Amino acid sequence: MRTLPCNNATVVVRTGERGFSLIELVVTLAIMAFALSVAAPPIVRMLASAAFREDVDALERELENIRVLAFFGGAAVTFDPRTAASGPLETARELTSRGWTFAGDPIVATAEGVCTGGILTAAAPGGRNVTVVVTAPDCQIDGGLGP
Repeated sequence: MRTLPCNNATVVVRTGERGFSLIELVVTLAIMAFALSVAAPPIVRMLASAAFREDVDALERELENIRVLAFFGGAAVTFDPRTAASGPLETARELTSRGWTFAGDPIVATAEGVCTGGILTAAAPGGRNVTVVVTAPDCQIDGGLGP
């Protein structure tokens, strides 16, 4: 590096300095591509697991609120796993449209807000299952028995 005078100012001229070579850039990109290929599968699995858990949580919240729907609606509300696609629970209808299937006994909440309880098994596309125990008489979730 050297300095040159120029109209009462100093100009700095860099000599002998270059940017990165093509080989350095290619090696850096290769290392980054390898790191990404190693990290991508676990990240994809983590995102899928989080989406599954979010869907299960939404279903459980809605099952807990079935007695509120019945009480304020003034009529019994029945969640029948065989007809989940057209049933009263919005989350169940949405999950059914995405390929989820449900099995178990119908869960009924009376207009007085009393719940029959029951066991519900939900199967997501890809083979992940969860079993939800709904307790009587308050429709509380007794913990999901799946992942």
